[in-house]
Amino acid sequence: PMSPLSAACVLLCGVALAIAQRDTRLFTWISRLLAGLLALLCLIVLAEYALNVAPSIDALVFSPVGLSVAGNNAARMAINTAIAFVFLAQGIVFLANDRREGGLNCQLFATLALIVAFIALVGHMFGVQDFYSFRLLSGMALSTAITLTMLGVGLLFSQLDRGIPALI
Repeated sequence: PMSPLSAACVLLCGVALAIAQRDTRLFTWISRLLAGLLALLCLIVLAEYALNVAPSIDALVFSPVGLSVAGNNAARMAINTAIAFVFLAQGIVFLANDRREGGLNCQLFATLALIVAFIALVGHMFGVQDFYSFRLLSGMALSTAITLTMLGVGLLFSQLDRGIPALI
């Protein structure tokens, strides 16, 4: 199942992407702040894995609402999930500038997130656990892979006049 922190990050990313569709200065900064918060949460998760410490960010975020994740690796966000969210957050940050300047940085990061999600989807479809999970660590849930794919496609198609969407 999807971890609680992954679900919160999905909501955060979806709201940031929806707000980023409005092309005003205020909405641009709000979406960038939400994307920055998303990236910060996921970078903390990656640092916890790198430093081999207990998942304190999960406990910090969810203990006030009564969810306990201490000692439960299944409730911990997967490494590949955190990486995909960092890519999506970076793409949301670049979205406004890419629209103004005709850049493709946003689509590059959306494509990287889609690659991570697609590898996990293929792993789930064909039962190849190494595609969506690292040994001894929690893996990306199927629902997370599907949701990341939808968010990546949404970010990719935020600019219809250039890049891959212009070809379709």
